[in-house]
Amino acid sequence: MGGRTRSSNSQSAGERRRDELRAAARRQRLIVGGAVGALLIAVVIIGVGLYVTQYLPPRAHVLTTGDRDYDAGAVARRGTYHLVFEGGLAGRYGQIGGLSDIARRATDLLIDEEVLRQRAPATVGEVTAADIEAALRDRFGLSVAADDPLDADVADDGTPTVDADGDVAEDAEDADVAGDGTPAVDADGDGDVAEDGDDAGDGTPAVDADGDGDVAEDGDDAGAAGDGTPASDAAAEGDTGDGTPASDAAAEGDTGDGTPEADTAANGDDAAYAEAVRDLLRASGLSLDELDALMSAQILIGRLRDGFRADFGATAPQLRLSRVRVDDEEMADEVRDRALAGEDFGALAQELSLDEQLREVGGDLGWFPLELLPDELAATVSELDVGEIAPPVASGVFFDVYLVTERDSERDLDDASLAEFAELRLEDWFNAERGAVVVELELSPDQEQWIIDRVVADATRIASG
Repeated sequence: MGGRTRSSNSQSAGERRRDELRAAARRQRLIVGGAVGALLIAVVIIGVGLYVTQYLPPRAHVLTTGDRDYDAGAVARRGTYHLVFEGGLAGRYGQIGGLSDIARRATDLLIDEEVLRQRAPATVGEVTAADIEAALRDRFGLSVAADDPLDADVADDGTPTVDADGDVAEDAEDADVAGDGTPAVDADGDGDVAEDGDDAGDGTPAVDADGDGDVAEDGDDAGAAGDGTPASDAAAEGDTGDGTPASDAAAEGDTGDGTPEADTAANGDDAAYAEAVRDLLRASGLSLDELDALMSAQILIGRLRDGFRADFGATAPQLRLSRVRVDDEEMADEVRDRALAGEDFGALAQELSLDEQLREVGGDLGWFPLELLPDELAATVSELDVGEIAPPVASGVFFDVYLVTERDSERDLDDASLAEFAELRLEDWFNAERGAVVVELELSPDQEQWIIDRVVADATRIASG
């Protein structure tokens, strides 16, 4: 009896022990599960935060112009480029008033690009890939490539080589030009010149110097010398018609006089150009398509400006004006009354004008084309004779009194005036053409702030090297 009791008690203790172990294991699993769950929740929260703050903003749609869509990242990249590499977001709108303007100015520039892309080519022609490359080469300080990088042996007179098929040493298969700059003759009438070295400069077959059946095929046979002596083919080693060696522009970059000349295919300009483009893209963050679009717009706007400048001719009606600037209308009336009473206008300017620079020159502003004067001022002074004084003109917080000191109906325009004329015409052109382009701007305050922060961060990174 006692033995059965002790056995039962032992079994109960063992079961309790097992229960305790199972309970401890369950608690351990709950703790681990809770920790893993908490970690997963944290990961999800961080992931959602990164998605919302880092992934979504640059991909949020901001602008549609024509058939092109721009997200916040594209707007930020364009803003950074203009701020860092173009000297600011000035354009036709003046310098930015502060960081808060960056996003708006960048979208304005993208809209203008689309207006130019759609409307300008009808006036100034399409922009080609060669145009873009030439503009970039000029920016990088590299020589401008020929239409075909392998074109261009240059005769002694500096004119490009001409051949029978209309290209210039296009594939290095065409004959060199003699020292007089005239094209080599296609002796067999097959449309090529020295294609396999069979045509001489005088119409007679060139001499096969090594008897291998080809002439100037690989530069070891006669080229196009008229005297039958071997000469290096321009496509291989470069020779002019007088038998003296000269580096062909498609081979060694030399003119007919033996002096070296830069050639994009031979002197490393192509490699330098490609590296400069890569560096610009890497630093700015732009894609190649974005750079092409930007450069196309700059080329088009330059062509428009040039055309508008040409429209104005060399002369225009102009006035020479002097001014006294004060900050009180009664004082302005007094200045005019004293000048009308006979006091010297220059002396009044030196005594009373708030413009320190003009005080030193007696108020002399210089010459102004009538068309460039502000509308209110033009209406006030355009009909005045020399020596007449205009009524005071309000200008912001100031009041100005003007004296017409000279007039000229056909005075030569200076560069500054022509440039200002062109800008006014350009602004008129944009105002007239912008309505033809579909624009949808969806820039929320959060997106605008993200763009500002991104431009500032990227500009700081680029500036710090």
